[in-house]
Amino acid sequence: MPRRRLLRFALVALLVTFLQGVAVGGEDTMKAEIVSQYKAVLNSTSGCFCGLPPPCQSPKEFTNIMHHGAVGDGVNNDSAALLAAVEVASRPSGRVLLPANKTFLIWPVFLARPDLSICLQGTWLAPRMADYPALACPSADSTCVSETNRTPEEQRMQQAYITISTKHFILAGNGTIEGQGTDWWDLRRAEPSIFAPILLKLLRCRFCKVLGLTLRNSPFYHCSVVDSRHVALKALDIYAPESSRNTDGIGLFRSQVGPEVSTHTKGLYAFLCKTSAASKTRVPPNPRAQPRR
Repeated sequence: MPRRRLLRFALVALLVTFLQGVAVGGEDTMKAEIVSQYKAVLNSTSGCFCGLPPPCQSPKEFTNIMHHGAVGDGVNNDSAALLAAVEVASRPSGRVLLPANKTFLIWPVFLARPDLSICLQGTWLAPRMADYPALACPSADSTCVSETNRTPEEQRMQQAYITISTKHFILAGNGTIEGQGTDWWDLRRAEPSIFAPILLKLLRCRFCKVLGLTLRNSPFYHCSVVDSRHVALKALDIYAPESSRNTDGIGLFRSQVGPEVSTHTKGLYAFLCKTSAASKTRVPPNPRAQPRR
């Protein structure tokens, strides 16, 4: 089935499911502007990369994480190697490489260095729920919720696996960020008040880009953009199976994403794009897209 037809089918299926939920469960009606966001993103077929995206096309100029102690077997913890590579990468414009055919098990990370590009060609692997560090605010019933002025949605946004909070930052490549969310979904199905981490969060970012990656099996939302401006999300594959829970593709919160958003889903069980009223997304006219290889 052609991708555009598949994406249109996904939109119809999602809207029907949502409207049924509204009729049965009494949830808030989806705003017309959010519906238009879905249509705009689904209609955008621009930005598919054949090969590596431009920031990853000169690998010899990168600081290779393997040269700083990474094992890349998906078992040993490569967090220290990633942070070391980020620290020693050339300044002012550093580049870090996570090479292909390797799986890097990395604990939750907060990246704040400006003027940095990370090229992901392999797999960036989150720890399983049993090994995941304790969340600062584990559930909606915790005192950390009642003692703040944040809404439940804002409180959920505090938990993230990869947080980028800086300016002029690029995360790109043809690799995968794997969230290993299965156990989180099972837990949240039994205990809905439990919080689970977002796979990738852009927080107070300026001029940041996420390009070409696959985001898979997030414990919660796959990508959230919070209090950010001039952010580009391009040619992202987002996948979550039918058994997933609250695995929205992209959430925009008080943010401006542009000049383009270009994503598609491999599964039909996650909302592709979710916005808050204060967010803005600008999607350009659709150039003729080449198929992704």
